[in-house]
Amino acid sequence: MDSFVLNVVSARKVPRRDGILGLTGKSDPYVIVSVNSKEEGKDPLKFTWPYKETTTKPIWNSARDFGSLSADDTLKIELWDKDLVADDLLGTSIIPVKSFLEKPNLEIEIKSNYLFGCFRATALLTVELIRNTNTFPTKKKLFFVRHGESKWNKAQADMDVSAMLSETDHALDDEGVNQALGLEEKLSNPSTQFTKEENDFLSADIIFSSPLTRAAQTALIGLNPILQKKKIIHLKPNLREKRNFGGRDSSGKKIGNKVPKRILKSLSQFFILKGKMKDYQQVQFNTFEL
Repeated sequence: MDSFVLNVVSARKVPRRDGILGLTGKSDPYVIVSVNSKEEGKDPLKFTWPYKETTTKPIWNSARDFGSLSADDTLKIELWDKDLVADDLLGTSIIPVKSFLEKPNLEIEIKSNYLFGCFRATALLTVELIRNTNTFPTKKKLFFVRHGESKWNKAQADMDVSAMLSETDHALDDEGVNQALGLEEKLSNPSTQFTKEENDFLSADIIFSSPLTRAAQTALIGLNPILQKKKIIHLKPNLREKRNFGGRDSSGKKIGNKVPKRILKSLSQFFILKGKMKDYQQVQFNTFEL
C-alpha cells in the first residue's frame, strides 16, 4: 500500500478513570497507534492523537500518514487516560492492516479490565482509512491570526487577580474588539494596496478557529470580509490553547451548539457592534468536534 493514512475519528463509552474510584469523574483519553511490521529491519512507527479533557465521547477527526504498509502488517491501537502522575492504559486492540482494505471504516472494540478488575468495560473507537491520497494538495498555505486582547490579558497586565479568576473562557474586551475591527477595516478597504500574500489571505478556502471565545470572536469580527462569502467558521478543539493547571483563561465554558450562542451573546453587549450583529448571526459555526 503506497500510503496508509489513518483517521481516528472518535470514541464512545470510554471508561471513567477519574474521580472517586473512577465512578464520579470521566477520563482524559488519548490514542496511540503503532505498526507491528512483518518486514525485518523496519523501524517501528508510532503516532499519538492528543488527549481530550474530561470526556467519555472524545472526537479527534484527525489523520496521520503511516507511509507504505503491507497488508500483512498489524496495527496496535491503545486507548489511554491522561493523568498528572502516571497515565492509565484503558485498553488495547490489534487490527490487521488488511481489515481496512476490506472495510475502510471500522468501529473497533477496545476491551479493558479496570477498577481493580471489578468489572470489564468496552470502549468503541471509530477509525477510517483515507483513500485517494494522491489527490491531496502537495502544498498548503496557512495564515495565522492572533486573537485580540481578552479580559484575561487586560487583567494580567493590570495584575488584577480578582478579574483573572472571576470567570473562565474570557471574551474580548473593548481593546480586543477594536483590534479585530481594525483587521476588518484593512481587509475591506478597497483602496488598500494588497500584497500577493494578503490577496491569498483574502481568498482563503476555509477558516478554522479555536472554540475559545476570544479566538472565535476575533475570527467573526476581523475576518468578516471573507466570511461574507464563506459564511462558516470551523471550530477545532485541536487549535485551542493548551490548558495549563489552574489556567482559567484556557478552560472552556460551553460545549457543542452552546459555544456559538456564547460567542454571539458576548459580542451583543458591545454598542460599537450593534450594526454588525446581523452579519455575525448569518455565519454558521461547525461544532461537529465539540
